[in-house]
Amino acid sequence: MVSHRRHNYYRLALSILALGLLGLGSYQLLKKNIAQNKAQTSQDAVHQLGTLIAAQVETQQSLLNRIQTSPPLVATLKSRSQTKRKQHLKALGALFAPGAVLQHQRPNQSIAMNSLVNRIILHTSSAPVLHLHLDAAQLLDSAWQQLGQPGYAELYSATHTGQRVVANSGEHDLKDTAQALTMKIANTKLSIGYWPSKRISAQPSNLRNTLAAIFSVIALLLLLGDRILFNFTARALHHDIKLVARMFKDIRDGRLHRNYPIQLDEFRHLLNYIARSGGKLVRERRKLQDLGLTDHLSQLPNRRAFEDRLEQLFIQSGTGFAMSVLMIDIDYFKQVNDSYGHDAGDALIVKFAAALKEAIRDTDFVARLGGDEFCIIFPYTELETASGLADRLRRKLPKTLELKPGATHILRWTGGLSAMETHDATYDEVLWRADQALLEAKEAGRNRVYLYTRDSVPQRA
Repeated sequence: MVSHRRHNYYRLALSILALGLLGLGSYQLLKKNIAQNKAQTSQDAVHQLGTLIAAQVETQQSLLNRIQTSPPLVATLKSRSQTKRKQHLKALGALFAPGAVLQHQRPNQSIAMNSLVNRIILHTSSAPVLHLHLDAAQLLDSAWQQLGQPGYAELYSATHTGQRVVANSGEHDLKDTAQALTMKIANTKLSIGYWPSKRISAQPSNLRNTLAAIFSVIALLLLLGDRILFNFTARALHHDIKLVARMFKDIRDGRLHRNYPIQLDEFRHLLNYIARSGGKLVRERRKLQDLGLTDHLSQLPNRRAFEDRLEQLFIQSGTGFAMSVLMIDIDYFKQVNDSYGHDAGDALIVKFAAALKEAIRDTDFVARLGGDEFCIIFPYTELETASGLADRLRRKLPKTLELKPGATHILRWTGGLSAMETHDATYDEVLWRADQALLEAKEAGRNRVYLYTRDSVPQRA
């Protein structure tokens, strides 16, 4: 057995779960995106460092090549005065990067190796051969300042045995805690190593569409789950309403079952109440039948059962509720017996009784008083409302009844309607007034209903 309230809890839990999944997915995606951006930022940093250093080297090399072709320089280098050559080269060195040293290598002359420590050497490819010694630390520091990112960097120069560190800059401790990113600098024998700092800031990017897609999927799943729960509850509600209606019909037919498959827990108490009350009604009905309170022909309550019921309602009327009584006679009943026989008359009684039972409300009480005389009690019903019920009864009853093969009877009936009055001393008084209204209706031409008003003048309903 399920519960509508429990389904509401399920829907709330589903909403919370969906929002939680959305938040978790967004957090994981954001975390991954930031990590990817940090990695990309580090890759960009080492690439930018290499590009900046390569640009400096290319600028220095280009300047060196232009100076080599300068006529004054060529004339000075051919001079026999070594002092003059050194002074001129020193003056030209000021055109290059800070700390740069310009040297001229004559044939069969070597450059002193102690002057090459932590320096990058550029040279011309044709005579006169010039060598430019650049300060590696100055190159790296210049590029590092332009980069503007925290971290640690090392500049390497290729040697015959591998490579050696010619300059470094930044937070040296990162070399023990971070993973290095390396890059060979194009058109040089240099390489750059970079250790990124954890303090690198990275903003998430391109998340809008991804988060929108995640939210749409979660919202769709939430809507689908909510719709499934709603449909399940609606079906259970529809089933239980039909089940309650079936119980009322079973009570009316006197065949109440032991178990009814209720689905919603909210209906369980109502069902149990109906089952207990209906069980009592069924047992009482069987008792009435056992006590001989049922008419054997019409299977309606007989006159004794009618009077018992009328007396009970008369006693209850002291609490102030209204009650009306409709007395009915079948028109020209004797002619049916005379024309078609008593078996046809019995068939008319049986079929008219069944039609009456089908046409009245569940709360109404119908009985056969004897012969072709029937009576209906409308509990808790004012006279004006009962008049409308009498009109409804005439519309719902069949126009013709087939009594036996070849014998079809046009159904006509006359009624007298009265309501219980506060000054009634016994229950018989309302019945007497209904009978008086019935006599007036017969005298007026039959096939109609008259009601007995407070001024004791029967009027047509």
